[in-house]
Amino acid sequence: MQTCSQAVGAAREERDSKQDEREVGYSPRAEEAQSGVPTENRSHKEKLTTAKTRLNVLEASLEELYQGQLTESLVDKVESLVDRLTEDTKGSMQHLHEVVAELTSKVTLLS
Repeated sequence: MQTCSQAVGAAREERDSKQDEREVGYSPRAEEAQSGVPTENRSHKEKLTTAKTRLNVLEASLEELYQGQLTESLVDKVESLVDRLTEDTKGSMQHLHEVVAELTSKVTLLS
């Protein structure tokens, strides 16, 4: 018979397992249902194949995560370059406004 804390722990483990399945798209229960053999009754070779499958899924998930981090890094670099360009052009724009104002005042005096 399970204690209350054991039942809570089992429920949490089940919830976490389902969350993992949703995140990586892999389900040991689905694999078990397909083969019709409970996971604990499988041969060493079947367990090894299952472990390899899980490693492949993990590797693909890590690759997606890595690619996402690279994308974020590139976006950060582009944003930084845009900020620097904006700062650099502020001075040029200010100078351009001053030149236009000076020319406008000279044209006004000539008129």
